[in-house]
Amino acid sequence: MRIGYGSCHTKGSANVAELLQEFPPVNRGGRPQFYPWDLWLDGQVRRLTKGVDFACEPNSFRTLAYTTAVNRGVVVRSKVLDKSIVIQAVR
Repeated sequence: MRIGYGSCHTKGSANVAELLQEFPPVNRGGRPQFYPWDLWLDGQVRRLTKGVDFACEPNSFRTLAYTTAVNRGVVVRSKVLDKSIVIQAVR
C-alpha cells in the first residue's frame, strides 16, 4: 500500500478541515489535568486553600506549582500562609 492511501484516504473528496481558535489543552503524561493551571497561572494573585483547592500540604503544593510553571515556561511567585498558599504567575 502506498503512503497517503488506504482506509484514511477520502478519494475525490474536497473536505475542508475545521479551524480552531486555539489548540486544545495537552494532557501531560497521558493523564487528565487535575488542577485548573491555565486559570491559576494567568497572572492574577490567587489564594488557594488546603481542603478546598488542593489536598496536600501547602509546601508540597508550592513545589507542584513551581514544577508546573517551569513546564509551562512561566515563573511563579508564592507564599505559604498557614493552610493556604498565595501564587502569582509572572511572565
